[in-house]
Amino acid sequence: MKIRSFVPAVLLLSAVALVGCGGGHSVVGKWKVDGIADSGLPAGTTVDMEFKGDKSVEAHAEFTQMNTKLKMTMVGNYKQEGDTIDMTWNDLQLHAEDKKTDSMLQTMMGAQKETALKNMNEASNKGTIAWESGDKFTSKGANNKVVTFTRIK
Repeated sequence: MKIRSFVPAVLLLSAVALVGCGGGHSVVGKWKVDGIADSGLPAGTTVDMEFKGDKSVEAHAEFTQMNTKLKMTMVGNYKQEGDTIDMTWNDLQLHAEDKKTDSMLQTMMGAQKETALKNMNEASNKGTIAWESGDKFTSKGANNKVVTFTRIK
């Protein structure tokens, strides 16, 4: 299993994280992310994000690749200006459900994690949003993909 196969998923999570606040709405809170089926992530991937008042953000994804259940966590910061936001990712964790695969994955991650973070942060991490309500909005990133965020209550 090569870490390279996870880089598109990491970059996509970075793209779906491109959200901000406008019109009196706030992104602070927990969100379920929908609309990533054609994004390159494996079918059945679930993504949720939490934007915090201190301008930090966490993204969590769960998916299966090569018959292995994986959990990815990305931690970073966001800077919001109007209806745009700029993301910077500080950490990336990827874990497999079974211990043997996880051990191998951690070895690979150790060697490639900094490169993955650098690539994520060099990619365009800006996006625009359109609010449907205080609990739902769409986000369009530089890749022109539109995803929907629904607040988790």
